[in-house]
Amino acid sequence: MPSLLVTVFTWAMGRFATRLFLALGIGVASYGVLKTSLDAALNAAVGALMDLPADVLQLLLLLGLSDFLSIIGSAMLTMAAINAARVYIAKL
Repeated sequence: MPSLLVTVFTWAMGRFATRLFLALGIGVASYGVLKTSLDAALNAAVGALMDLPADVLQLLLLLGLSDFLSIIGSAMLTMAAINAARVYIAKL
């Protein structure tokens, strides 16, 4: 009886571990791709802001524009990575 329980437990944990590591791999891969594209978009936004007059740009920086862009970019990246992992797990 104990050998049957060990066999069943090993089989169940093997499937769980396989699904877990596949999901983590997909999450890491999608994070890398999304980070690259999001960095390009944020760099384009910052480049467009550089066309503003210095006074306006300083005012925006005082209001926390850099923090705003960082928070929004991080939230978008996190949401996209979680959604990509969720879709992949649902397919398993």
